[in-house]
Amino acid sequence: DIGCGSSGHLVNYLKNKGFEVYGIDRYKFNSSNFITADWLEYDYGKEKWGTIISNLGFSNHFIHHNLRENGDYIAYGKTYMNILHSLKIGGHFHYAPDLPFIEKYLDNEQFDLRKHEINEYEFKAAIIKKRK
Repeated sequence: DIGCGSSGHLVNYLKNKGFEVYGIDRYKFNSSNFITADWLEYDYGKEKWGTIISNLGFSNHFIHHNLRENGDYIAYGKTYMNILHSLKIGGHFHYAPDLPFIEKYLDNEQFDLRKHEINEYEFKAAIIKKRK
């Protein structure tokens, strides 16, 4: 969970359900399931993860930086692509809000993008599957 927050509720919930799960955020943690790191600097690896989730974390900040004149949108764009390339083939990146300004440039042969409406919100949830 990228941007899991200091409490890491989703990580703890999934861990208690028996899943191997990790959270990444800038906070100091006392558990091996949490990684203290800046999500722009973290090494996500290559073809390492089956599922990555970020709810109102990474993509919300990406939008903010994309709209600011002095925003760090290039670093966010590079990190977004690093996240996608860190997925195993068949792996998924689930996030909200969606990022139409960069999603339109995805290679359709390499990534499959699906979007889902969220009740009463203008933005959508996005799921990207790595094809190859």
